[in-house]
Amino acid sequence: MMSSARTSSPSGGPLRVMIYSRVSTDDQAEAGISIQEQPGLVKEHLDRTFGPGRWLLVDEVKDEGLSGSYGPTIFDHVDSVAGAPRRGRKWRPSLERVFRAIKNDEIDAVAVYTLSRLYREPLAQLNFIDQMLKPRGMLLISAKESVDIYSASGRFQANILAAAAGFQRESSNDNVKDIIRRRKESGLWHGQCPYGWRFPTLSEQEAGYPKTIKAIPEQLDHVKLVAKLYLEGHSEQSIARRLNDEGVPFFMKKTVNGSRQTSWDFQKVRILLRNPAHAGMVQLGNGELIRGYHYEQRAFDLETYQAIQSAGRDRRRRYRGVRSERPEMLLSGIAMCASCGGKLMVRYTDNQRSYTCRGLRNEALSRHVRVDADTLEKAVLHEVEKLATSPELLRQAAQRIGEQAGHEARESKAKLEKLRERKTALDQQRSNAVRQLREDVLSAEDYKELRKQIEAEETYVVDQIGSLEQALAGSYDSERLEKRALAALKDFPLLWSNLKPCERAELMRSAIEELVIGDEHACALMKLKLHLMPVVCLRLPRLVASREREKASGIEAITLSELAALWHLLEGKRPTEGALAMGISKSTFSSFTSRAAQRLGEDSPLIAARKARTLIKQVEHLLPLNHVKRKRRHKRNDLTAFERVVLDRSRVGGSHQEIADALGAPIAKVATGLVSAQAKLLKENM
Repeated sequence: MMSSARTSSPSGGPLRVMIYSRVSTDDQAEAGISIQEQPGLVKEHLDRTFGPGRWLLVDEVKDEGLSGSYGPTIFDHVDSVAGAPRRGRKWRPSLERVFRAIKNDEIDAVAVYTLSRLYREPLAQLNFIDQMLKPRGMLLISAKESVDIYSASGRFQANILAAAAGFQRESSNDNVKDIIRRRKESGLWHGQCPYGWRFPTLSEQEAGYPKTIKAIPEQLDHVKLVAKLYLEGHSEQSIARRLNDEGVPFFMKKTVNGSRQTSWDFQKVRILLRNPAHAGMVQLGNGELIRGYHYEQRAFDLETYQAIQSAGRDRRRRYRGVRSERPEMLLSGIAMCASCGGKLMVRYTDNQRSYTCRGLRNEALSRHVRVDADTLEKAVLHEVEKLATSPELLRQAAQRIGEQAGHEARESKAKLEKLRERKTALDQQRSNAVRQLREDVLSAEDYKELRKQIEAEETYVVDQIGSLEQALAGSYDSERLEKRALAALKDFPLLWSNLKPCERAELMRSAIEELVIGDEHACALMKLKLHLMPVVCLRLPRLVASREREKASGIEAITLSELAALWHLLEGKRPTEGALAMGISKSTFSSFTSRAAQRLGEDSPLIAARKARTLIKQVEHLLPLNHVKRKRRHKRNDLTAFERVVLDRSRVGGSHQEIADALGAPIAKVATGLVSAQAKLLKENM
């Protein structure tokens, strides 16, 4: 043992020790060492190592049922007074107490039953030793392994033990995942028991009932009612309100004072509707649905379940209120970073809106993307409109649709013809088998076996024929819809001007196949691929925030307004004419041109304009060349989306209760919204 390690407290008293214990379900089943037995075994080891009375138990902490992969780690901030775990991070509160005791120098050693009780990951365990214990001269004591963390051989042994613990954890996880997968593939339900079902009792399992869920008839009636109301158009909130008004209880919740009934809400209704258990199905890891053992007790069939999911997707596409007017929804989540493949999301910096990659910046490999939002949106819309109005491109797209649909149809028809021939051959085999049975060529047992094989193959062939016929019908429908979409592209500018921001975002998601933004020093390289259209590559000015622009230089630091001023100089306009076209003053126009020349390292703005000619021509359609009047700001008396809907429904004779049920809102909110809408209209007409 090195002299830097403590064998007693700083005051010369006994060694201050904190015992940490942890157990998870898998560990308890494997090793058989419960969380109650670990502290006793650690104390016996301390008495044998240091002798009775030579060590002092400061505290004894336990984390029960928590994985060794949970935090905190040395990279997590643990406050000395009250630790605050990171948001969304799984946490071990007792290990956090160990961290605080080490930082406050309250102990001299941490004692565990095995090193795997601290961490299962080798890197986390070694970081804890190197950066928490060794700088403070503290000991790490294990009752099962004799490890000296201050010697080279001890560190080597700790590395091996940590690697073995990590391997054991990963192997256990793989085994558990395999067991769950096999249970699901055999049709057994795995996971939390959903509403309307229960797990079988011990007597039912002994009687031969499989270990899967069993229906509760009275609760399944409520499930059928929820599905019926949802398909009729009722919202999740209105369904929950109706169930609560009728006194239908949800699961019983156990509390300290006893069990109590819990009420319904829209989240519980949504979870119920999305659960495939009510259709008698089990969902595999790849999303495939198969029949479960509880299929005969289902609440509704698979077609009803699929109709519910389709209705839910359609309803979630309709944005309401303020969300439907948010401009940053246009390309958020659609554009991708060329460096790391991450999605570009909207970020506001210095009153500027930009699309930014959230990936970690690694200057040695690549530069992540940050591009001005208005510039990117204008560029995408300009290219989409140009593609939509190009007769040659539309003709090529229509030709590709016909070729693709014709090729798929020919292949499907060939397969369908072979399957029909096989079905005819199976019918002939059945007739021959019947004839051979009558002539005593086949015995009754051989005939039954042969007929069983023929029927099984015939069932498969009939299913394949039905699926191919359905695919052929769907290909004809998709071909017709794609041709209609191409015909509608001619009216794209008119269509775009009449859409709401949320509808524009949905249109972009359905039209764009790929949108990748890469960083190319002074520019952002945009790669746009629309469905059935060729790839378009375009260079855009890369955004530099105003607080960074003061330090930046070169063409990448020039703003769009400064590029527009240089464009007017290239066109031979005087500063007065350029300022008039841009709707700014002459001094502001001169400031734009002088700043651009300064960043390009030129004395003359005209020379700077010629130097940036290539970039200016590439982004000419994005520049604010002409003065555009500002849009009217939102007035206080304008109707909100909710008030407009309530007013429209009341005008057609809908009552407060009917409007509340249709919108899933309280009656009081409907009445208040109607009064507010009528007051605004009255004030506007005065």
